[in-house]
This record gives sequence, C-alpha cells and structure tokens, in this order.
Amino acid sequence: MGFFDFFKKNGTGESKKEQGKVSLLEILPWIEKEEKEIEHKNEQIFILLNDKKNAVIESLTEKLNVLENVDVDSKKAEDRIKYIVKENLSNYVYYVREFLKRLSSLEMEKIQKFIENVDALLLDLNNRSNLSYSKTNILIGKEITSIKEELKGFSKFLIDILNENKLYFERSKIINTIRLQFYQLKKSEENIYKIDLEIKRIDNRIKEIKENQKELENRIERIKGTPEYEESVRKQEKLNLIKIELENEIHNLKEEINFKSLKNIFHTNEKKMKIIGDFKENFSAEFKKDNGESLLYILEEGSLLNKKISGSINKIKRLEKEIIYERENMKSDGIQGLMDGISRMNYEINSLVNEKIAEKKRQEKLSENNLNIINIIKSELEKIEVILTG
Repeated sequence: MGFFDFFKKNGTGESKKEQGKVSLLEILPWIEKEEKEIEHKNEQIFILLNDKKNAVIESLTEKLNVLENVDVDSKKAEDRIKYIVKENLSNYVYYVREFLKRLSSLEMEKIQKFIENVDALLLDLNNRSNLSYSKTNILIGKEITSIKEELKGFSKFLIDILNENKLYFERSKIINTIRLQFYQLKKSEENIYKIDLEIKRIDNRIKEIKENQKELENRIERIKGTPEYEESVRKQEKLNLIKIELENEIHNLKEEINFKSLKNIFHTNEKKMKIIGDFKENFSAEFKKDNGESLLYILEEGSLLNKKISGSINKIKRLEKEIIYERENMKSDGIQGLMDGISRMNYEINSLVNEKIAEKKRQEKLSENNLNIINIIKSELEKIEVILTG
C-alpha cells in the first residue's frame, strides 16, 4: 500500500463527452485533434503540479527551520526524555530535508509517472521517519504536526488530481493506443500495396516469359520445315539404330560369358573376383568404362575367350566408333538449344507461380490482421463513447 492509500477518496471525475462518430478515413485528423486537447490539458496540469511542488518545498523548508529552532531544553521533562527528543528531532529533520531534495530533482515528463514517484517518496519518508516523528512528538507537537499536515495535504492534492482527471487519463491512454493501432494498420496497408505491386510484377514477368516461349516454339516450327532439319532427323534416326544395335550386342555378349566358370577359376583372387562380380551385376556400365579391356584380359587368362566372344567385342568397339563418328558429323539444327530454353523458361514460370502463391498468403495474413486491428480500434473508441463508421 502506497502513502496515497492512507488519504485516498473516491472521486466522480470528469463528465463523459457526448457520443461521437468517426470513420477510418477521418481518424488521423481526429487523433491529432484529440492529442492537441490532451497536450493542452497536460500543460495545465503540469503548471498546477509544478506550482504546488514549489509551494510545498518552500513551506516545508520554512517549517523545518522553525522546528529546528524549537528550544527542547525549555520543555518540562526529564533530561533523558529531552535527549531522546533532540536525537529524533535531528533525524526527522534530516529525513524531511532528504525528501525535499529528492522531490525537487524529480522530472515531470508524465503526470501519472510524476505522481507515482512522489507517492514512492512519501511512502519512503513515512517508513523512515515514523518512529522519529512519534518520539519527537512527545515534547514538540505543534511544529512537527504542522509538517505532517503539510505532507498529508500535498498527498491529498495529488490524489485529487488523479481522481478529478481519471477519465482524462483513461482517454489519453486510449487515444495513444488508437494511434499506435492506426499506424500499424497504415503500415500493414502499405505492405499490402507493395505486395500488389509485386504480384503485378510477377504476372507481367510470367506473361513476358510465355511470349518468349511462344517465339521459341515458332522458331522450332520454322526449323522443322527445312531440308536441314529433315537431314538431321535422318541422321538422328540412324544414330538411334546404331545405339540399339550396340545395346543388343552388349546384351548378347553378356549371355555368351560363363561367369560361373570365371568365378571357379579365379575364386582365390579377390581383385579379379570383384571385376567378375561387377560385370555380372551391371555388365553394360562396366563394359563402357574401359571398352571391355579388363573383361577381355580375364577371359584370356582363364582360357575362356573364343571366336564368338572376340567377334562380339570387336563389333561393340566398331559400333561405338560409328556412334562417335555420327555424333561428330551431325550438324546441330538448333532445336535442342531452343527446347532447352523453353525448359528453363518453364522452370522460371513455376518458380514465379510459387512466389506469387507465397505473396498472396502474406497478403491474406495481413488483411486478416488488419481486421483484428480495426476491431481493436473500434473497441477502444467505444470506451470513450465514439462509434467507428465506414
């Protein structure tokens, strides 16, 4: 419980303003008008508080001077009691002067904060000086009571300020909340607008890419109608036939090799067993690594190389040379490059579509948040009898 709590009274406060209306489009000038009124009211209360603070400091300083000059020795009491009173009088004066020093240095930035700080100072003074006050009051009544009453009067004055301006302080807080929410709303709307621009940019970029794709497709169609393209198609078909023949020959070769016999011959040789196992599992890939040289060496060493296998290996080598020759002599018709370009464009379009989806989700989230902000503003306005319209 603060020092104020000993002296607080219930106040009726200010009368409510008449119910008004304001739209979202009008709310910023409305806020600015309210804040000007709040600023003017603040200035009035600050002047009142500052004047009262200075008056209290001046009055208490004078009363402390009077209190210090009280002749305790002239009082009718035992010397022991006089000694106790003198000691506690000195302590009490020290505590009050410390309070005045701290009160004088208090900043007055915010009204309620200032009053809270004074409340803390008064409570601290009360706790520290209460015993000294009681022991001094045994012989010195009028002078020390005058100081106590001055402190109580100061406390009551501050409490009255709070009570009389209760609705004003609440309104000030609400207006500040509305301003913060409004600027969040404004910032959110700006972000939504930026997202709109970004979505338009994405749409324009997708449209541009599709137009470029269409141009590439037209170029492909034009190429397909030329003699060069027809020649390229014939060469490609010939190359495909050679490749098929090669794959068939490799398959036939694998069927001719007796892997079981090879394993029986070289079962003690770990390195050769690995080569045999690799060829058995993936014959075509292993054969292409070295044109079957490693397999040929093992077959010769194992005396399993016959004319049919040798002929098949030679045919495979010949077919591979033909494939290399056909590839080197095949003129590019440009279609593959154009097709690659179309594929890259499709990838970019997909990326842009995903980006657009993400932007729309952000926009939806912001719009949903805006509705929450508007509801908060509406709720805050209702607290001060103002209706949000439009």
